Amino acid sequence: MTIPIYNSEIAPSHKRGLIAGLHAQFVGVGFAAANWVGFGCSYTSGGFQWRFPFAFQCLPALIILIGIFWLPYSPRWLLEQERDEEALAVIKRLHGHQGEDDTVIRGEFYQIREQLRFEKAQYVAGWSDLFTRANNRKRIILAVLVQAFTQLSGINVINYYQTDLYKGLGMTGHTLTLLAGVYGLVGPLANVVCLYYVDSWGRRKTLWITGFVMALDMAVVMGLSGGFAQSSNTVAKGFTIAFIFLFSMIYSLGYNSIHYIYVPEIMSMAIRARGSSIAIVCNVIINIVFNQISPIAFAEVGYKYYSLFICTNLVGAVTVFFFFPETKGKSLEEIGQIFGDDVIVGDLAQLREKIEAGDVEMMEQVEERK
Repeated sequence: MTIPIYNSEIAPSHKRGLIAGLHAQFVGVGFAAANWVGFGCSYTSGGFQWRFPFAFQCLPALIILIGIFWLPYSPRWLLEQERDEEALAVIKRLHGHQGEDDTVIRGEFYQIREQLRFEKAQYVAGWSDLFTRANNRKRIILAVLVQAFTQLSGINVINYYQTDLYKGLGMTGHTLTLLAGVYGLVGPLANVVCLYYVDSWGRRKTLWITGFVMALDMAVVMGLSGGFAQSSNTVAKGFTIAFIFLFSMIYSLGYNSIHYIYVPEIMSMAIRARGSSIAIVCNVIINIVFNQISPIAFAEVGYKYYSLFICTNLVGAVTVFFFFPETKGKSLEEIGQIFGDDVIVGDLAQLREKIEAGDVEMMEQVEERK
């Protein structure tokens, strides 16, 4: 929960999709690494076969433990704590400007600070405010929906039970873990494309198109599995596996990164942590449910289980198309206007023009509030 919030708060608006989406990229890299560790260890025996995968997880944990000391605090958190000078220093560090025109930096600093102070003067948000205020309710509903549709896509059912799917297609032995290893690579490769374009494609369009295409792909997997799983047609079985791989690629072009991007950016600073935690809890609960019922469903109805995800992906696509607002290119403060929040500072472009024009009245007004 913390990583997408942190990434969204340190990222400039025009690169927030890329930076916040890196979380999903490295989750995918972690899945891929786990699959290949499993493949390698399948050739061993004894305690090493399970001890090494457990021990290997200590390596990234140590990297995080050491590297976190070089991470700056979020400038929005610092401003919320009224540590203005530190916040300005962090914004300068994040922009990497040295001796250049700093109007963008100052504009961003003033926009964040004034909006946060205005919000704090209006009310101090508690848990009840997530549901009693109409703008916050809309945020929570959208955040829960995007996390729910992520799990309802069926991606983790395939991630966790793909070796069983391959067994059903006649694969055996080390071929199962080899296929899992290759499968783990296609998602991160496709996600690179998403990260490159997400700030120009936008969130809403990418999500609903991805939902429709995933439904089509799942329909093909269902049809091929039903028609050829019990046959000797190796070509058809190969295409079935190919479309399972393609499903991961389609998912990674859309939902994989965007559900990490969209949730924290639609939340106001006052409810960002609480709102994001509720959405993530819903994601995990649905994931747990599918973990428990999927083996039973595959055993009872077989390939027909895929029809559930055809329906959920279509419902997700339609819901996103009609109800989700677009957030690309806007600062976190400007996104508040979409939900009916009062925003006292204009967009960054207007603010920069005022600073460049030497709008003394505005500058003095800002400085008096320190």
